[in-house]
Amino acid sequence: MTAQQPPHAPVRLLIAENSENAAHRFDSLLRDAGIATRPEIIDLPMAMDALGNADMMLCNASLPNLDRVVPQLRQKAPHVPIIVINNDEATLSPAEVLELGAADAVADSEPKHLVLVVKRELEHVCQNLRLRQTRKALEEAEQRCELLLAGSKAAIAYVHEGMHIFANDVYLKLFGFADADDLLGLPLIDLLDADSAETLKTTLKKFRHDADADNQETVIDFNGTSTGGEPITGSMTLAGAEYEGEHCLQVTLRTSSDADTSALPNGAIPASSANPIPTLLNSQADGSGKNASGLEFELELEDSATQVPAPAP
Repeated sequence: MTAQQPPHAPVRLLIAENSENAAHRFDSLLRDAGIATRPEIIDLPMAMDALGNADMMLCNASLPNLDRVVPQLRQKAPHVPIIVINNDEATLSPAEVLELGAADAVADSEPKHLVLVVKRELEHVCQNLRLRQTRKALEEAEQRCELLLAGSKAAIAYVHEGMHIFANDVYLKLFGFADADDLLGLPLIDLLDADSAETLKTTLKKFRHDADADNQETVIDFNGTSTGGEPITGSMTLAGAEYEGEHCLQVTLRTSSDADTSALPNGAIPASSANPIPTLLNSQADGSGKNASGLEFELELEDSATQVPAPAP
């Protein structure tokens, strides 16, 4: 165990069993396999209240009303796998337990099979946790990006295949658009004069054919005209980005009349470093991020310190 990595959390395990001896035997089996547990032995009716704070549940196949309770448990906590343990008193086929909503059926007489099924389902639990945390981190990053765009004094837009798909208020005001809907779908080159439009076309070809272009910022001078006919002169910074999962360009404009030319912190928002990065933090002597069973139990998301993805519309 290294000083930098905290110990992984034990698996919160519910065991619905008539026999405490059998329940302790299952718990010892998993611990011997390297799976740390925090077991709670319960009656099946108690599972409805306890399942929300559990990671996994083992259930004796001979318990009464199993065919009625398991579907209710599945509906209440679909993220918690339920493994049915067959024994001499009752045996359910894998098809039967899957139809009930359980994850699998394992014979009491096959401990190795039980360990393998538990490991598999714990991996599913970890993947679901990573997915939920990644979605949360993405939502938070999008909210931060919207705040940055709204507070920026630079005119910023996102362009996909030459068409505007997003613009902040400064960008809209610069070109005289009162409503964002009037700009969305309009080609960027329609806002520029002929010479600037040709320069932009040449630059866009570079982005299409140069694999490294997305990782760089390109600055060009431009001349344009607002909807009211006022001339606009300044510089245009292009950088690769993503919007709703689609590759696009971030366009940042600075005009010659800008008193403050500061844009978003650290410049553009390249797609290469836009997304939060999942980092698994699990303490083991070998630093592998896995416990003795080979499973990852804890996850922490680290947001990029200086970059955020394009906002949701």
